[in-house]
Amino acid sequence: MKKVKIYLESNVKSTRPIDGWCGYVIEAQVVRGGEVIDKTKEGFCFLKGRTANQMILEALWMALERFQKPSDITVFTDNIHISNSLHEGWPQRWQANGWRNTAGKQVKNSYLWQKVNEKMQPHLVHVEYTKCHPYKLWMQKEIQDRKKALSNENGCA
Repeated sequence: MKKVKIYLESNVKSTRPIDGWCGYVIEAQVVRGGEVIDKTKEGFCFLKGRTANQMILEALWMALERFQKPSDITVFTDNIHISNSLHEGWPQRWQANGWRNTAGKQVKNSYLWQKVNEKMQPHLVHVEYTKCHPYKLWMQKEIQDRKKALSNENGCA
């Protein structure tokens, strides 16, 4: 099983829905000509009316969409709720309970959790909560640059 890392980032840190950007970097080691090199793929998306949790779930889903074969994936995020939920295996429990929590209430963002959970199925997924990762500053700058570029087009932000 191929080992891969996914780094997640968003400029939305709010629990209330706002417009913003999210993105991911997928890092994998490949062997070319006997040499091991890091290969990366990235993706960014502007979304309207999303919370911090929703943005990170969207970014994770977009990253998982790129995988064609089962992989050993480590996800890095600074979102403590998403990190804890994945680490504790909550999506699998919620699915078994019809997307209801232990209090019997509908899980918040269940439609996103369902999408992510479905895409995680063929993979072995680990998660690490981290305030900083190797791509964090680059991703934040990329998000800022994309935000500026969007705001310059037809006066839209």
